[in-house]
Amino acid sequence: MKKLAISIALLLIVAARISFAQAGFGTLAGVISDSSGAVVSHATITLTAPDGIERNATSNASGEYQFTALTVGGGFSMVVTAPGFETAKVTGVATSVGTVITQNVTLQPGSNSQTITVTAAAVEQVQTDTSSVSQLVDSTIWKDSPLEARSQNDFVYLTAGAALSGDVAGGTGRGAAVNGSRSGTGNFLVEGMDNNDQGQGGAGSTMLGSNGKGGGAVTTISPDAIQEYRVISHNPSAEYGRAGGFATDTSLKSGTNKWHGSLFEYNRVQALAAEHFFSNFGGVKDSLVRNQFGGSVGGPIHKDTTFFFATVEIHRLRTTAPVTNTTTTQAFLNFVDSGQFENFQENDPSGVCMQNTGAACPGALNLSAHLGSNFKSLLAAEPRAFPLGTQNATTTGAGLYTSGQNYPVPVYADATQGQSSPFNQERGSFKLDQKLSDRDQLSFTYLIDFEENPTAFAAGGAVFGPDEDQVGGSQLFTGNWTRTFSPTLQNLFRLGYTRHVSNFSAPSVPGVPMIVTFDPLEEGFGASSAIPQLFTDNEFLYEDSLTKYHGNHGFKAGFRYIRTRNGSSFFNDVTGSIEPWDVEDLVSDETFGDQVDRVLFGGPTYGSIAAASASIDTTTNQIPNVYRGFRANEFAAYFQDDWKVMPRLTLNLGLRWEYFGPPHNAVPGYDSNVYFGSFSSPTPNGNPFLPNAPIVGAIQGATFIQKNSNIWNKDTNNFGPRFGFSYDPTGNGTVAIRGGFGIGFDRLYNNVSENRMLQPRRNLS
Repeated sequence: MKKLAISIALLLIVAARISFAQAGFGTLAGVISDSSGAVVSHATITLTAPDGIERNATSNASGEYQFTALTVGGGFSMVVTAPGFETAKVTGVATSVGTVITQNVTLQPGSNSQTITVTAAAVEQVQTDTSSVSQLVDSTIWKDSPLEARSQNDFVYLTAGAALSGDVAGGTGRGAAVNGSRSGTGNFLVEGMDNNDQGQGGAGSTMLGSNGKGGGAVTTISPDAIQEYRVISHNPSAEYGRAGGFATDTSLKSGTNKWHGSLFEYNRVQALAAEHFFSNFGGVKDSLVRNQFGGSVGGPIHKDTTFFFATVEIHRLRTTAPVTNTTTTQAFLNFVDSGQFENFQENDPSGVCMQNTGAACPGALNLSAHLGSNFKSLLAAEPRAFPLGTQNATTTGAGLYTSGQNYPVPVYADATQGQSSPFNQERGSFKLDQKLSDRDQLSFTYLIDFEENPTAFAAGGAVFGPDEDQVGGSQLFTGNWTRTFSPTLQNLFRLGYTRHVSNFSAPSVPGVPMIVTFDPLEEGFGASSAIPQLFTDNEFLYEDSLTKYHGNHGFKAGFRYIRTRNGSSFFNDVTGSIEPWDVEDLVSDETFGDQVDRVLFGGPTYGSIAAASASIDTTTNQIPNVYRGFRANEFAAYFQDDWKVMPRLTLNLGLRWEYFGPPHNAVPGYDSNVYFGSFSSPTPNGNPFLPNAPIVGAIQGATFIQKNSNIWNKDTNNFGPRFGFSYDPTGNGTVAIRGGFGIGFDRLYNNVSENRMLQPRRNLS
């Protein structure tokens, strides 16, 4: 899927320039000049990070310098020396994730022994050297904002152009629609590591309904662990891929030589809140109690070389909300079990026999003289799934043979149940930074996010059914090794692993088929035919990038390999589905309609069951193997040149190649493709209702071909050029005119293909 982005933006904010950015890190660049404005070449720049690590650079012939792959945050200091000039020291320098902060330095003539100290401006800068448009969400924003779910996925909606409405209208649950792009086209990164939901394209991160406004990154992160969060919404550089809508770049906090930490608790109690109107009406008590608590700690493991930062957050949410819908009544069950139902249908003028034949039929419906034994057993086992209504009762039947009948007792009524949906979440993060030498730095990050959300009577095929248990979680690990070969040449090697589990089940009703009716009754037995569903996604990532700063050019080239391993079990209709026509057939163990058929038609006609189905392996006539282990390879390579053509004009030129390999099953012999025959008139088969359409002829001639790999053709032509410009018309960094063109490619999330390959054949009756 291709995404084309063209943007021209005019920004009037504060001053600066930008050069070359790196995902998950910050970059610092600028120009060294003298008091007359002439550039100073061969100046020595020493940058000291808050953790004490020093890096050195030398200004080039144009007076430019650059530091890449820097940790994100404030507290940097910079010392600039050059022969014939006083030493300049700049304190309070800050870096920002996914972008370049410009720090120009003016040297004064004099002796190196004299030092002039200035403080850097702590403001978000106009990015005059890039065609990309991005917006920073820093820690001060979420510290001052009420975050209900405390998930970084909500941060996207704080940026310009991000719309919730597009996601709601589409009903995808896959996250924000940014600047007109469809939802689910975001690329979510943490410390440069892929944090995307490969299973459901963002919807998997909202499985438990805890993530506020919508989906996004598959692993949610405590805000206490986040240093900065940036959204790149227009024409990102070639380094960013896998999605065509936007990219988010998240940087986590690091430890320093000073110990620091935090503790927090947020609590919401029902005692201080009003009851819902419909709860009062139905006699049900509302309940919403939320408790979020945790903390963070960071500091040195070994002074000046080894640092850590860790967070723990626990979320407990207890909710109960009213659900109202149509059920049957206790009076009707008593009516059936006492034999009055049989007598009414056989002998009463309003009964089915008198209404349809004009004569009574004593004993013809004897199997409906009492509640069926199977119905009684199911009701005893699942009483919560089968509430009995008392509101808005009606005596009017609505079944296949009873529609319009006026019973002497209520047959349907509304029931209101308090639906509880407790939510438990535990999250944690750990970041370790290690200085091996002035040239080599390591950083490791581990994120964990476990969630559980059982929901009362939500697992059936009707509004009221058995309880549904939803269990899921994610883990993310990434390691980065930064190697500085020279002040202008740097390499970054990254490896990472992401695991996501998303399971849906109904543990209280193992082996019970889904039993729901076709009449207005909104209660039944057994789990939905789509449950259980068990999904596990694994992703292994290896990436290397090389950055070279030469003259007026910032070059970057990189290569990425991703191996996906996913295990999926979709028990589609494995336990079967039984769909009686109506409540009369349900409570009589599907005998009422069968006996009415004999009275009215002399034999089976419509029966008591509208439909029944079950999945079966037609090669063995046994329950199918519903597990699939899918494997796939993905590659990406890119080259980017940020070229400062003249002091006010920068060109951003790049090319990215993406390859998303088709998945294949780890066990051969399961996957196949259907190949249509010729689109021509169908062959007559004696069926007078056979449509005379070419598509029918193609289906008649269709064949299945089993394939163990290349379930669809490989696409190796995903070349995405990036072209952009940024022009500073005033020369003082207060205005940027930028435009860009780019082609991006969206990854096909697994659920699209799995829904096809996880469909066992079904026998219908």
